[in-house]
Order: sequence, then C-alpha cells, then structure tokens
Amino acid sequence: MASFTIDPLPEAIFGAIIRGSRQEVGDLQRVTLGVVFWEPSEWTTMRDLVTTKYAVHAPLSDDATVIDIVRGPGEGILVIDNIGETSAILIALERSTYLPYDRTMGSATFLITGLPL
Repeated sequence: MASFTIDPLPEAIFGAIIRGSRQEVGDLQRVTLGVVFWEPSEWTTMRDLVTTKYAVHAPLSDDATVIDIVRGPGEGILVIDNIGETSAILIALERSTYLPYDRTMGSATFLITGLPL
C-alpha cells in the first residue's frame, strides 16, 4: 500500500506494485510505480493531486535545486509501505487496464524532492 498527501487536499491511498516499478537518476530522482485503484473514487482523488506543469532550475552558484510549480497542487508526502517516506511531486498519472469490480491498473510518476527512496 502507498499514500500521497498534499494538505489540505484529501489523501490518495493506492496499491503500489513495486515489481515492475522503476527509478531514474538525475538532479532529482524520479520514481514510477505500478498502481492499482480499487474504487473509481481513488482514481479521481489521485488525479486531483497531479502537477502537470513545473520547471526545475539549478542555480549556478550552489547545489540547490529550485522547482517552480506552474500548474497543479505541488509537493506532498509520499509513503510506500516497507520502503519509506519522502517529499515528492506527482507529475504523471495514467491507467489503462480495467479489471473486474471497477478496479483499474496504471502508473504514477513522482519527482522526489526529499531524500531519495
């Protein structure tokens, strides 16, 4: 299980499928998780937490990374059971597989702004 929270918006709880997930290394780590939504409302809640436009800047004078949020709610707390907790921005969300009983599968990509997972 996993959750993503941006106060004061509702918490999104979803099934995180670690097998098949991937990480990208860069100025900021990206983590793409396989996700399962058990109810249609879980997809809607998660969709409202997506930041669709952002800009990452690296000032020349130091090691800091600056992220400008252009469109979307921005940074929140990502918690993945048995993995850890960190600050992150949900930057992509998709679903393609419809399962019985209104369940769906897809993927969620997070830009990690806190400690790497």
